[in-house]
Amino acid sequence: MLYLDQPIGTIEGLAIFRDHADDSLFYYASERPRLARNDGVPELVFLVYQRDITDNPNLTPDAKQQLGGGFLAFTVDLSVDQGQLDEVKKKLAAFAGGTVKLAAVPYRKGTVRLSITKDVAEAPGSTEAPGQMFFEEIYGTTKPSLIGDNRATFGVRLDHEGALLMEAALKSGISPIGVIYELEYLGLRPAFNVKITADYKRIYDHLEMQFGVRGGVGPISAAIDIGLAWQELRDNGSVRVEVVNFTDDENFRKQAEAAFDWFKTELLRDFFKSSLEPPAFMKQGQSAGLLGSLQSLLGPLAQGQQGTPAPVRGPPTNLAPTVAPPPTSLDSGVQGTAEQNRAATPSPAAQTPTGTPAAAGAPFGVQVGFTLRKYHQEELKTREFEYSMQAAVAREAAPQGLFSTMSQGLDLGRAIKRVRLDDDFFKRINATVTQVADLAAEKIAAVTVNFEYPGERPPGVPPTTVQGFTFTALANTPRNFVSPLDRNLDLRYRYKVAVDFASDSQWEGNEPHFESGWVLTSSQAPDINPFQALDRLQVDIVATKDLVKAGIEQTQIELDYDDPTAGMRATRTVVLTADQPSFIWRLRFAEGQSKTFRYRITYFLPNNVRYRTDWVASEPITTESASVVVNSPFQGQLALRVIPVLDPLQIIEATVDLVYTDSANGFEQRRQVVFTGGQAFAGQAVNLPTIASSPDGLTATTTIVRMDGSTFIGEPVPVRDRVLVSDGLGETRRIQVELTGTDFNAAGLVAARVRLRGPGETPDEADVIFRPSDFAAKTVALVQPIDGPFRYSYAVEGYTRDGVPRAGAHGESGDLRLFVGLPS
Repeated sequence: MLYLDQPIGTIEGLAIFRDHADDSLFYYASERPRLARNDGVPELVFLVYQRDITDNPNLTPDAKQQLGGGFLAFTVDLSVDQGQLDEVKKKLAAFAGGTVKLAAVPYRKGTVRLSITKDVAEAPGSTEAPGQMFFEEIYGTTKPSLIGDNRATFGVRLDHEGALLMEAALKSGISPIGVIYELEYLGLRPAFNVKITADYKRIYDHLEMQFGVRGGVGPISAAIDIGLAWQELRDNGSVRVEVVNFTDDENFRKQAEAAFDWFKTELLRDFFKSSLEPPAFMKQGQSAGLLGSLQSLLGPLAQGQQGTPAPVRGPPTNLAPTVAPPPTSLDSGVQGTAEQNRAATPSPAAQTPTGTPAAAGAPFGVQVGFTLRKYHQEELKTREFEYSMQAAVAREAAPQGLFSTMSQGLDLGRAIKRVRLDDDFFKRINATVTQVADLAAEKIAAVTVNFEYPGERPPGVPPTTVQGFTFTALANTPRNFVSPLDRNLDLRYRYKVAVDFASDSQWEGNEPHFESGWVLTSSQAPDINPFQALDRLQVDIVATKDLVKAGIEQTQIELDYDDPTAGMRATRTVVLTADQPSFIWRLRFAEGQSKTFRYRITYFLPNNVRYRTDWVASEPITTESASVVVNSPFQGQLALRVIPVLDPLQIIEATVDLVYTDSANGFEQRRQVVFTGGQAFAGQAVNLPTIASSPDGLTATTTIVRMDGSTFIGEPVPVRDRVLVSDGLGETRRIQVELTGTDFNAAGLVAARVRLRGPGETPDEADVIFRPSDFAAKTVALVQPIDGPFRYSYAVEGYTRDGVPRAGAHGESGDLRLFVGLPS
């Protein structure tokens, strides 16, 4: 599964991510859509038509006010050239553990929209000054295929002004019109020993005030504005990061920063959505309307534009890739769309302006921008996030680019046509039908598409045109649906898709044949996705590397899907190992069936111990994919020190047998600690992982063999954090440590540590940690020799929000109850 931690960064313009288990597998994501091509021909047609308003009685008075309009049909995708992928593979060889394998990021749902950024000042009745506030007007939306290159086809009708604007934008090479993908994918989140508390009301109020979006929508730069806002929210206490366990100052800082960097992704997802950044020429305070401003900027436009048939890629960079910091989104570490668009957009030639443009000839590019989401106050609550276990989480990607940049280098003289309503285009439909799935890989025997025209008819009225095609793995070339138009010049038709799966398909299901409902469209280039005829569910089962660290070599996952209403039952048992850490379970069924399943896990632990979980039911699934992340079953640990208070010259050997028993989960773990006589003794730290989050039930049995041959065997004794190995030469004292003040926020701290150190040549040591959510009194144990008074030293140390240590009180004491204050 795609691993969201430690991305490789940007190579050849692609964002590269690691796999959670396979060191040779990498995932790539393109941030720039491009025009799709069929046999090298761009899928773009733009018709600008003129209305006949003199002798057409069918036109309404409102329609006669329009001099004409336009029809824009095009297909975009996120394809990547094979040469680009080959270069990426070469540079990834330094990171791979074998032969480099590349896979596209698997998106599970998404939309694509064609939008234009407009000035609020142009709205009727607006009192805003030009160039001060902008909004996004959507020309059209569609859904990408979510397979292959994520093709998305648009068929957009434009009014007279919109048609002129689009034509001017295409011919000039600059425009405020862009294509924006919004895609969702799953990735494996890293684990942190961190707890984060976020006051969503304070966060929203701060963002709304800072960005000034009350009553309007304004684009925000993700890299600068939002990044500064997150740090301010952390500084003012709206977001609190508490490190649960840490070893030293450096470990504290690393965990806190890594967790906060990760949490910024959650905040970005919750509070913002992607948006186009207004172009520079729209921010200059021009007084004319948007179309007038664009025409003033561009000057007279030539009727045609020469160029190469396809955009030419520049030479690849020779710079070595660098490792990026933890991601905040899919675009983290990737060169911004603005920079790539600026590089691809030439400055227009010098013109004799008809007005006074503010920035004539200045190139610009679209920026990856965001707008603040709107929330009701009752939706905003304080939330706590625990990151102790790895989990699959949804993330969003927003590849976007200017439409004019995507068409740069094309022969627009062929793509743009001026026609009248008596043109052949308005006499018939000639739609190119493309089947986009890899039928051989999906084990689909045939995809049949049936068409009818008109798409909407009164009941009982038959279609005037009926046509159908069948696609197979060996016959998958595009086909054409052709139909004359009716007297209403209605461009809408409808189609339905039938799918037949092969007998050896990896998609499990009761029926091999599925049919979709009727789909109404006016697209001149419809993309046929066979999976629109059925529902499917892909479940990724992933074992984390924590299993290997815990000594668990094998896990067994039982999967069960049961929908009695539809009469479908599917079961599967999967075994995961270090060599086979993942599996994909694929289900197919009719639309409307249940999308839930259940599973249980059996862990094969060391010493022939097995632990089986209860059945776990999934939440209702609204997308076509889900995941089961198999983490280590150990939810807690018993950390203790085994301390010998022995004379090494008087014994041959001392052993301590530790036995942890978890009756509720049927789990037992044993550990033995050995001390050999004749050499200096030192305490040993022992960590026993436990299935219970609050473990209990640990016993210690001491056995001592003395030099004179006698033996001491003790009784099993319940223990917690200390085991004293004694032959009557030492004792244990318990000290309660309490804080005199608990206002961590006022002290500017997120944690405080108190270290205690006992007397003697090999002193015992212990420490306790206090946090804003955990400041109750804590008890520690210190072992010391019997001779002499009981004394210990102590030192207090605090940690700021930035992980910087701050020294506090220190000294010596013999009290069994120690009071300390927070460092100021």
